[in-house]
Amino acid sequence: MLVNPQGTRHLAFDEQRGTWLRIFQDHRAQPLLASEAVLLRPSDVDTIIKLTMTWCLREGRASDRASVLIDDLASGVKAAIVYFAERAGHR
Repeated sequence: MLVNPQGTRHLAFDEQRGTWLRIFQDHRAQPLLASEAVLLRPSDVDTIIKLTMTWCLREGRASDRASVLIDDLASGVKAAIVYFAERAGHR
């Protein structure tokens, strides 16, 4: 699934493997952690959260991959919020 096809920093989510990919203009794909996807496209954080969490919920609690993915997503969202809060002068 391609996220923000109009943008310049394309993201795709592989629903089979539960992984994020950065897609370049020459069609190369670079695997990304969920935390990297959030920092690359903070304007699409809602879509990143939705797709990641939907995949994790389908996989269930027994999935080690889902647990790692959720932890990484939370870390990325926290990093983005802290960064923007600090830029706005909040501590």
